[in-house]
Amino acid sequence: MNKSIRICSLIIVIVILGALMGCSQSPAQSKGPQQATISEVDVKKYSDMPTVQGTPRSVISESRESVRGTVKEYFEKAFLDLGLVNSAGFQEEILSYFTKDTQAKAQTELRLLSLAEEGTRLESISTNQLKIPLLAISFDKSKKAALSTVNFEFTAQYKAKKKKQADLKTFGWMALAKEDGDWKIFDYWIQTSLK
Repeated sequence: MNKSIRICSLIIVIVILGALMGCSQSPAQSKGPQQATISEVDVKKYSDMPTVQGTPRSVISESRESVRGTVKEYFEKAFLDLGLVNSAGFQEEILSYFTKDTQAKAQTELRLLSLAEEGTRLESISTNQLKIPLLAISFDKSKKAALSTVNFEFTAQYKAKKKKQADLKTFGWMALAKEDGDWKIFDYWIQTSLK
């Protein structure tokens, strides 16, 4: 009985000391934002290709917004979330934006499609910009959005560990289709450089 009281007391003391030590540690100094969003997606031109006349404007507008949202979210995850880049779930997260048939190819090209190989040398995000010179959507006979092609130019600046600044530029095109109700990338051509 006396021994169990001493063990309980010892456990309580350890818990209290651990809490006190945790409180006394100084907070880590912020090195700048580890995650950023794209505030505006600059779409220069839309091209809608209905296969039948009379696709409602509301359907076209919703489809445009849905594709824009998917592309924006992809670039935020692939290039603007340094915490995610350095995590174990990063590859799976990025591949979730691709169709099942395209994931194997995308997995071998993650260095072009994201910060997969460079994320560890970046400390924070300074600026970013996404431009879309062309966003095209085709509609099927039932007046539903079926395919989309997006031309893109994305730039970002980061604070790097061994030098003051790292500049990213990526451009190309991606083709998207609906899979399980969401827009997914099924083909792409992309050039990426980070200097």
